[in-house]
Amino acid sequence: MSIVISGHGTFNEKYLATAGRKKIPTFPIPPGVTLICYAPPGAALDNPLAQKVEVEAVVDISMVELKQRDSSTVKPMPGDEYPFELTEGNEMIDFTVMPPDGLALLGSPVTVTVPTPLRVLVEQHKDEGTIHYACCGTGFSDSPSMRDLFPFRGWYARLKED
Repeated sequence: MSIVISGHGTFNEKYLATAGRKKIPTFPIPPGVTLICYAPPGAALDNPLAQKVEVEAVVDISMVELKQRDSSTVKPMPGDEYPFELTEGNEMIDFTVMPPDGLALLGSPVTVTVPTPLRVLVEQHKDEGTIHYACCGTGFSDSPSMRDLFPFRGWYARLKED
């Protein structure tokens, strides 16, 4: 079984869990869950790529690339594996999933009507086993401890152009 979470995704410190006065920017993937991400940390996700995920089409590294915003610069996805899979115990950035206003969705993805932390959605759907995160992974923080979470800020994942 699997589900797709779709909408706008961004890092918003307002929705992070806290421990005392400290904000917690990541959460551990629960047992039995595989979270599959289609944009590296900090990067946006182009809607045509998200739509492929929403209809559960196979998307692999040969089909995608990173494009720098406001530039013609294109480069391959980082690493050897795509999409990016996180399993039990891996830490995931706690993005905030926003309603899909203005997006053309396909299939029947899980969406939200109010800003919702990704950790909450993962917990709600952990019995599904595999969760596809078809949202942007954009973010920024002024906090020195969180700034390095977003190495691909200013880039977006997209399908390769022919």
